[in-house]
Amino acid sequence: FLVEGSDKNEHEVACFIKAPATALENLKCKIVNDTSSLVVDYSEELVSNVISIECSDYEKTIPFPINIAIPFTSCFRGNYREIMVKVTDVNFQSKYLTPISLEGYQGNHEEIFAEVKIYQLGVFSVLSCLKKETFTVSKVGLSQKLGVDSRISFYYHSETFSSPAPMQLKIFSKVEKTHVVVKESRRESIATNTSLVFLQDLFFIIFFPIIPWLSRAVSVSVRKNGKNLSDTLKLLGRRNKEEGWKVFDDVIIQNVRNGLVSFELNEHLESFVVIRLSLLLENSYLLLFALALEEAVCSTMANVILYRKRENPYKTVVLLSASKELTWELQNLHEEGYFGPPEPTQRFSLREGEQIHFRFRGNIFASENGKDFGKVYRLIFHSQRKPRLELQIKEVDEFGNHSSPHYKGTAVFYKITREMITKEWEQPLSYGEYQHQSPLCKLALTLPKHEKLINRPRSTKRISSDSSDALWDNLLYWLAEELAEDNTSLLALGLPVQQSVLQLVRLKCPDNITHQIYELLCCWKKTLPRSADKQQLLSRYLRKSGRSDLSEELRFKWQNKVFT
Repeated sequence: FLVEGSDKNEHEVACFIKAPATALENLKCKIVNDTSSLVVDYSEELVSNVISIECSDYEKTIPFPINIAIPFTSCFRGNYREIMVKVTDVNFQSKYLTPISLEGYQGNHEEIFAEVKIYQLGVFSVLSCLKKETFTVSKVGLSQKLGVDSRISFYYHSETFSSPAPMQLKIFSKVEKTHVVVKESRRESIATNTSLVFLQDLFFIIFFPIIPWLSRAVSVSVRKNGKNLSDTLKLLGRRNKEEGWKVFDDVIIQNVRNGLVSFELNEHLESFVVIRLSLLLENSYLLLFALALEEAVCSTMANVILYRKRENPYKTVVLLSASKELTWELQNLHEEGYFGPPEPTQRFSLREGEQIHFRFRGNIFASENGKDFGKVYRLIFHSQRKPRLELQIKEVDEFGNHSSPHYKGTAVFYKITREMITKEWEQPLSYGEYQHQSPLCKLALTLPKHEKLINRPRSTKRISSDSSDALWDNLLYWLAEELAEDNTSLLALGLPVQQSVLQLVRLKCPDNITHQIYELLCCWKKTLPRSADKQQLLSRYLRKSGRSDLSEELRFKWQNKVFT
């Protein structure tokens, strides 16, 4: 089944379905990614398109079971996660299917596919889920080492249960990437922590590994493997979500060996975590830490990027990027010809399936199709996918911003949490629902004003500041290319710019010396007053750096208005 791709002239594979030909004729398949917030739950990560499969003729009977193969792309995270296919019906009731194969080919198509046998139609998605480990504790007890992490083991005493009891357990090992700050003045005392564990019905001794806390403050001396006899180990857990987290001071935690602890529980805990403290803290701070940790392990730091085509500033791309991948995303956009300003937003926290809604204010608005301007737009965050929109922007009023050489506008972004998303398959974009809340962030942008063609007498001489700006932009890019050929360093020109500007242009264009020099020249030009003789100043810097040839050529091109 093919659907229209992002490039309107191309099609992409939605899925492959293996079924009798008479059944395939009555099946209708479409991609419904706008509903992706509704198909992911706590700790799940979407790794495919969301696909709706329906029967076009309800009087026809589909001869179940049939096979469906959905393409997906996933970055596996060790032994803790597995690929599952989730099928959701119209009433949001879901089932999880284990793929019967994860093939790299379907016919002539070279992709990774998750193939499952289905007995109903609905909305399908491929997810990266926490592995669920299941075992049964008999009357005589059990010693169990986990398959997902062999460092973790359980020992159930004899006659813990009067009859065989099934157990289900999940390990959440994303904590080593998490930055949690409960209170800045107390942050330094939390030294190490374990993985976060979710389980049902436990009365046992547990042997548990501890891992370094990576966001540790500088004031804490880093000890190899976190080894220090003065550190205190604390168990935090909760019996259920209603009761909340509790510090179990009466539970004795023993260091079995470096990096491994054990403790005994005599009651049911739904979730727990062990932390190591280099200083004693009040329990109230530890409870705040547990709440923040639980939220943080299911969240990812992200940034919004709004870049424009260098040769066509009206063509814009807006995307959500995980902060850890920001440099890589910017490099990809540069290769596509997209650049700032504006620079990416400050990073913020998002959970899987949460949404960013945005609209344009001021004298600039946008459109996806070049016709419908002024709408609200949506990006849905999934840590293993790349939410992206390509928009066309233009000025609202061509006579607006009359005192500025540019049209000015602002993109305003709002965060839509999972609690704010209604469970409806039709997901409307209504600005009125959240306009009362404070924006998550804003990005200011400008557009060049058009040069208006006016019939004037031949005796009338007109000097256009816009054409002057265009000439300068052209000359600066030409100069950057000339200097880049000789591998001229950013410092060699001796331009009076701050060190932070040099760092910014290196970050913005990490692998392109031409773009670095061009951005540096543009930043320098912006610092000058309008009355400054830019050509004379720049020629002087070129001569001082030993490039008198470029100094003379720049003077000639500027005086004769030569576009390169």
